[in-house]
Amino acid sequence: RFECYPIDCRVEISMQRLERAISSKPSQQHLVISDDPKGKGLGFAACARLLNTTRQEKDSKNKLTAIGSSTTFLITGVTSYTSETPVLSCLEKLDAAAMYNYVELRQRHIQDFTSAFGFTRLSLRESARFVPSSRQDIDTEILDTGVRVAELGEECVWQNKSKYLIMDPSLIALSYNYARYLLVSSSRENSVAPANLQGVWADG
Repeated sequence: RFECYPIDCRVEISMQRLERAISSKPSQQHLVISDDPKGKGLGFAACARLLNTTRQEKDSKNKLTAIGSSTTFLITGVTSYTSETPVLSCLEKLDAAAMYNYVELRQRHIQDFTSAFGFTRLSLRESARFVPSSRQDIDTEILDTGVRVAELGEECVWQNKSKYLIMDPSLIALSYNYARYLLVSSSRENSVAPANLQGVWADG
């Protein structure tokens, strides 16, 4: 979901893959990337749908474009491991989700994840964090995550001229929870297969 108050913003979404992929646009609201029917290997489809927007532009078959103060995209994927027709199944999943608005979808998502996500909690002392003195008054949570990762372990000079390594305990907790989120997303009790390392081989 993209929000651009108080002015409208232009949002474009496209999907690409290095090989064995064909892009298509079944409608002005749908975008699909799927495997080449002439190719070999596992069949797949990734689909996106524009849920709601103020204005929508008609553009090329390779992207969806929306202009408005609030825009929601739905994205899902299916492989031939679970469906003989990945593209059709993918579009059906999107259309089923599109029956709900953003607030309803978010609430259903929270309820679903809470049942699997709420068993553990990691809390690390924020007082153990050392940052450059120029950012002492900045809330850690609003900093760009990439900046926090890049600075972790770097040397900085404290106000009393002492040198410390930058420590960010809440970033470690965030990474822990993110890993759990990905695992819950990829495999559940009734999943057809356990989670594996297929992301490592995605370019092959």
